[in-house]
Amino acid sequence: MLKHRWFQGSDRGTIGTSPPAAIGRSTALIRLIRPRQWLKNALVFAALLFSGRLADPASTWLAVQAFIGFCLASSAVYCLNDALDVNEDRKHPKKRLRPVAAGVISPSQALVIAVALGGLAVIVGFGLHVEVGLIIVLYLGINVLYCLTLKHAVLLDVMAIAAGFVLRAIGGAVAIQVQISLWFLVCIPLLSLLLAVAKRRHELVTVDEATEHRGVLNDYPHQLLDQLIAVLSASVIMAYLLYAMDSARPYLFMLTSPLIMYGVFRYLYLVYHRVEGGSPEELLFADVPLLVTVACWVVAIAVIIYLA
Repeated sequence: MLKHRWFQGSDRGTIGTSPPAAIGRSTALIRLIRPRQWLKNALVFAALLFSGRLADPASTWLAVQAFIGFCLASSAVYCLNDALDVNEDRKHPKKRLRPVAAGVISPSQALVIAVALGGLAVIVGFGLHVEVGLIIVLYLGINVLYCLTLKHAVLLDVMAIAAGFVLRAIGGAVAIQVQISLWFLVCIPLLSLLLAVAKRRHELVTVDEATEHRGVLNDYPHQLLDQLIAVLSASVIMAYLLYAMDSARPYLFMLTSPLIMYGVFRYLYLVYHRVEGGSPEELLFADVPLLVTVACWVVAIAVIIYLA
């Protein structure tokens, strides 16, 4: 009952001492741009790692600039999404506490911040390289389209999310002017699709009146989501195996495949047995076996590329 009183006064943000109203403006702004989500943008460093240039200061600085550009762009998208989804977010047990949904920041203010961050992202991208700037513009365009229409289109919504991860990886490669294996670029959209579909399943299973929060869930029956997860998880493993076989050191890269298999299987265990998967970036740090697996894989790849 209390949560409805919060929402009824959310346009003013002055209802008593409710937790959302008590959020400081600076804290609310930080929560609005979601720096914890910037972990997803670390994908721009994939090209730096796999190209063997991790020890090159010039290449590292270029990758850092690309990372900053995508962080600004992704935060702009979060602000836009919160401004447009304010009513739907108020029906979600966690999203209702976001600054815009809670009334601490108005939708119009969030839109202004989104435009400012998006503009800065484009400036950083073009300042780095024309192609990087165009990739960031494309990233923003796809995400704006997602916020306006694609998130209501079954299957296209998760494909749009996957496109964002692909553009991050390509942006990182373009920033340091190297080519990424095509098989690696196949792995990225497949993995991101798996995470996106698992997130849809988590919303459908855990959120009360989920279809009111996200209407597209009406078109996602459990059976379809489970089948998609099965297909995508198998495809991720096969794509990685093909990537390893096509690499410069195929036998050494194949030695890392058990880590990938275990990581995928562990994630499926968390999705189905513990009913998690709503926030992959949080799940990564919350589940120790999964975090250790990812860390071991990164270390193994670094050893193979730089020391083998």
